Amino acid sequence: MKKINVESVSAVQSGDYFQVSFDKDETNFLIQWGIEFDDGDDEPFHIESDDEKYIGHVRVKKAKLSRNYFYLQVMEGKESKEIEIIFPDQEKEEFLEVERMLKTIIPNITTEK
Repeated sequence: MKKINVESVSAVQSGDYFQVSFDKDETNFLIQWGIEFDDGDDEPFHIESDDEKYIGHVRVKKAKLSRNYFYLQVMEGKESKEIEIIFPDQEKEEFLEVERMLKTIIPNITTEK
């Protein structure tokens, strides 16, 4: 399991493109979904990371979000990968925007408020 501690979380929407970014200095982890990724492979969800093992189109097996924690288990082919991200507590409005964006990207995510 990859564990990451970050300083900030942000969510961006531009038309049919959604992105949630977890950042700390040179550590970046992006979760993206957009029409441009929908190439018919049923995996339009895309991850960008500074760790090459965690880059690419994946299928989400499990996801959890709270005000300072995000857990993601994905499948890339037959390989399972787990990511745990810890971040500072978010203000209510910031959390609700990240939650909304992640629910669009990952409809089966579970959340704790």
